[in-house]
Amino acid sequence: MEKEQEIQWKKTGRGSFRFKGRIIKPGQTFMAKPSEISGNLRDLIKPLSDIPKIDEPEIKAVKVLFTKVKREGAKWFDILNEDGKKVNEKGLTEEKADELLKKMND
Repeated sequence: MEKEQEIQWKKTGRGSFRFKGRIIKPGQTFMAKPSEISGNLRDLIKPLSDIPKIDEPEIKAVKVLFTKVKREGAKWFDILNEDGKKVNEKGLTEEKADELLKKMND
């Protein structure tokens, strides 16, 4: 993993800013890593060069599969997740169960 590089920043807003034991005054420039400057302060503290992009590993989503099961001795249906846990509280008609199943599996 790449090490984050320090870039030059400029304090543009009024007032002073405390950073790593130093007081940064308006118009003053300083060096800092992008992760050290909060997004909330980016309207008062501007980078003087482009912020380098760090390659982050891709996160793949896991698709959860749902199934429709008919209740024993009844006309109602339940939607179950992969662990066999019911998603619905009340029994569903076949049409409602099919509708919900389609939405959940998309």
